[in-house]
Amino acid sequence: MLKTNDLGRKMLKTYEFGRNLLKSNDFGRKLFKTNDFRRKCIKRTILAGNCLKRTFLAGICLKRTILAENAENERFGPENA
Repeated sequence: MLKTNDLGRKMLKTYEFGRNLLKSNDFGRKLFKTNDFRRKCIKRTILAGNCLKRTFLAGICLKRTILAENAENERFGPENA
């Protein structure tokens, strides 16, 4: 009876160990998801930064175009432009 009880305890410990291992694995999975999410966020932020840079460059180009048009208007007059 005592041996059976001891065996039951050992089985319970093994089961608990298995449960803890499962929790650790689940925690590892969550950590991986967090890392993946962080990577995606960083990637999106960089892409957003690139878009902002492009918008800024497009704004500079537009400003240059407007300045060129103004200079042309001054040289030739608005009716001939």
